[in-house]
Amino acid sequence: MKKKGVGFEEVYDLFAIRIVIDSPLESEKSDCWRVYSVVTDFYHPNPDRLRDWISTPKANGYESLHTTVMGPTGKWVEVQIRSVRMDEIAEKGYAAHWKYKESTTENALDEWLGKIREMLDNPESNALDFIDEFKLNLFSDYGEFIKRSGYWHNVFDASTGFVRPKDSKGNWMLPFNPVESIGFQEGNAWIYTWYVPQDLYGLIKAMGGDASFDRKLDSLYHGPQKPKQEFSNDGYYGLSQFSNEPSHHVPYLYTYVGKPWKTAETVNNILTKFYSNQPNGLCGNDDCGQTSAWYVLSSVGFYPVNPTSGEYVLGSPLASKSVFRLGNGKIFTIRAENLSRQNIYIQKAILNGTQYTKAFLKNSDIMAGGELVLFMDAHPSPSWGVNPADRPGK
Repeated sequence: MKKKGVGFEEVYDLFAIRIVIDSPLESEKSDCWRVYSVVTDFYHPNPDRLRDWISTPKANGYESLHTTVMGPTGKWVEVQIRSVRMDEIAEKGYAAHWKYKESTTENALDEWLGKIREMLDNPESNALDFIDEFKLNLFSDYGEFIKRSGYWHNVFDASTGFVRPKDSKGNWMLPFNPVESIGFQEGNAWIYTWYVPQDLYGLIKAMGGDASFDRKLDSLYHGPQKPKQEFSNDGYYGLSQFSNEPSHHVPYLYTYVGKPWKTAETVNNILTKFYSNQPNGLCGNDDCGQTSAWYVLSSVGFYPVNPTSGEYVLGSPLASKSVFRLGNGKIFTIRAENLSRQNIYIQKAILNGTQYTKAFLKNSDIMAGGELVLFMDAHPSPSWGVNPADRPGK
């Protein structure tokens, strides 16, 4: 306080109380706001200290309503309002403070708090160093989450080549029909089997390798089983239903088995047949802008199949030139030479003046600024993006 020149009366949240309400899920948020109204009716709140993490939870799942009020003794008191469910997440789940700090003893907790105190008291302390350490602690359970990311194997049936629902005893639900939605939400086995963006090469191996994976994708889009009407607002493209997000990355999966021209064909069909400038120009629901975002990214020429990889898989652009004015002041440009309705296939690419054979673009390449030139043609290239080393996710 002396170093910062702050008086005791200016220190917020030295004292705090938590109100945990036993409320049903459907009304817990409104109940929290009712409690807030009661508290702020009795005690004067500081409006600048209101934190609404129930309408928009934190990225780690933390949900709570915070305010600061003037207590009866003239001191600021923080009030935290949450439901029992929210409290479980905050105190025992992923959002728990002990999880961040990975503290197992009181001494460890005191040490962590001491670092915070030192940073606040020392005007020359480096907050960025503290944040870096905080991030390392936050993700100290990396191995555990990597293990969980492989749990899709638990519902993948190698005998059918599909993910399948299980009953409460862990047995496959029978009878099984991959076009039926029993056991799934807004989809079926044909839709959700591909939804392993974090382990696509594991999925390819589970399906029997590149050739089997390629054939199954062909069956998805071009198999004998088809809905009554394709490329309508229902979103059907073969057995794929593009009107829902779990299908949005799938057109780009051909590239993972060395068939980027099939990605180009599939992406171009979706861009030109599912989208228009009419009132019904989107298939299905835009779902917070995702369907529109897919169009924008794919029109530029790429899509982040696995957003955590830092890679964008190249497809088939609609725009002959796209300019990215980056936050770091640099500019990155994508040009599609010879682009036309027929010339949808990438024959070759040049990145910053150098031949570029990879079928994906790194985020770091974009952020560095420069230019990617795609040379388009009406016929697929037999070599561009085909070699295993040129495929994404390697």
